[in-house]
Amino acid sequence: MTDPTGGTPLISASMRAAYKSCPRKVFYRYVAGIQPKTGGSKAQAIGRAYHKALYLIRQGHKVPVAINEANKELIQDLQEFDLGLDAIEDEQSRLNAYILGYGIFYKDDPKQTAACEYEIRTDTEVAYIDCIQEIDGCKWVIEDKTTSRLDPNLEMALRLDEQLLNYNVLLNSEGILPKGIKYRQTLKTSTKRTKKETGTDYAHRVLDLYCGERNADFYREIPVAFGPAQLTAYSLQKDRLDRRIRQMFKTHTLTGWDCNPGECMGKWGPCEWLPLCANGTDQLGGQYIPNGKEPLDSGSFINKYLNPIHRGDKDE
Repeated sequence: MTDPTGGTPLISASMRAAYKSCPRKVFYRYVAGIQPKTGGSKAQAIGRAYHKALYLIRQGHKVPVAINEANKELIQDLQEFDLGLDAIEDEQSRLNAYILGYGIFYKDDPKQTAACEYEIRTDTEVAYIDCIQEIDGCKWVIEDKTTSRLDPNLEMALRLDEQLLNYNVLLNSEGILPKGIKYRQTLKTSTKRTKKETGTDYAHRVLDLYCGERNADFYREIPVAFGPAQLTAYSLQKDRLDRRIRQMFKTHTLTGWDCNPGECMGKWGPCEWLPLCANGTDQLGGQYIPNGKEPLDSGSFINKYLNPIHRGDKDE
């Protein structure tokens, strides 16, 4: 992501996370401006649709309207996965249950919020916050996530979460002093439709889970607050990291940016950039395409960025 006025890269939390995982992830995605043809996952599609529904509800739209719009987005995103109609219908049933259950579990949420999808944009950075609520005269950041399991160690990990730290630092720079962050997780169901169930039967069963007496089994809210010393230390760390990322944009070549072998095979499978790192060029039938972050003709990124003479790994 580049500022069109000055060519300065706008740093984001996702860019920092990618760099710390492996610098080449930032190079491919943000400098070379490419992405795998099949970018995304079903989990990401659910997450996007879920956030859209919550955003619309917080903006004052009726719940059925928000669910309808979220389902439209979900169906569109799921098209690339070549799912059958039954499978898409089941994903919609789950999404609807998550949204309706959320409203029941957080029924005491203020109807009016200070801001939804709050954008913070500085000369060098951009960030988007799900929601800022004002509760009893205090501002709280609301961060919503869907997850496959509720990790008992999450509360400790959130005290070190860089995205949440960054929200605080950026809000403080705008004169907003949140009391803390309410990190909300919605547990995605592992319940599948049985062979004897119709789509309607399954939808009702999932709704019963998320809207019934055991509603609290699927939603968790963890308040997180950071002290001034921790925020100051994080700001210094962030500045050092941002300088390295900007240097990558400045050099504009892969030279010197080694991959992190420990990330080549991750928890969920091989890194999406593994073929490029292993082969040096896109040799798998056009597996990568421009992502719009830089105006490149199809395939020109290979010659511009990934030619072996630019890779910095040739024999000296």
